[in-house]
Amino acid sequence: MMFSMRFGAPRRIRVVGRSDTGSSRNALPRTTTDVVDRVRARAVSTADYLRRIEAVCSDGRITRLDAEHAYRGAFLSFHSHVENTIEYLFIGLLRGRVIHRLGSVRALVSIPSDAVATRVVFAGRRYADWLPYTRHTYDRSKIYFAAGKPFTLLDAPTRRALDDLTVLRNALAHESSQALRLFREVFTNGKALTPDQRRPAGYLRGFHAVGQTRFEFLLAQTARNLESLC
Repeated sequence: MMFSMRFGAPRRIRVVGRSDTGSSRNALPRTTTDVVDRVRARAVSTADYLRRIEAVCSDGRITRLDAEHAYRGAFLSFHSHVENTIEYLFIGLLRGRVIHRLGSVRALVSIPSDAVATRVVFAGRRYADWLPYTRHTYDRSKIYFAAGKPFTLLDAPTRRALDDLTVLRNALAHESSQALRLFREVFTNGKALTPDQRRPAGYLRGFHAVGQTRFEFLLAQTARNLESLC
């Protein structure tokens, strides 16, 4: 897809393709409040699940390693949910299915269907990466939205917090020497931690504050950060 570069306000470009058919075409756009509610609900359900895991671990019905496997799976699942949420918001705003509270949020392209929008945004790939946020979502948004809004509205610390989710995700998923080195640089170096908390899953089980694990903190922080997009 080519864009002509001219001075003045960005022009809205129409991408030709088959329009959506059926009842979805006439459905009212959802607000960004729906997106926020979905993220909050997922964060709460994940935290509840892990509390149940801790309860059966305390009773001796599962081992510490079993609990760490549960934390690993829960985090990988939540990371995927975060990426899916960003994708849903991005495509929804692009298509006009999702309405943002800020009037300055405006798509630069007009795309007739979700299928076409997905193909355009994915650029011929089967999927698009949305995290790390700064490398993928932040840069991509400048192509499709005026001034990249709302995706460029997140400040540097918020973007970095979202970026760090992928550092932790890679350490849990791959456990390669590079992934673990980055994990240590971001999360554990210089901190007084027990040996088991220097491992990714053990780190998540450790306490961030009284009554709150690090995983629970990350769940709450990520929900707030995604809310900032909405």
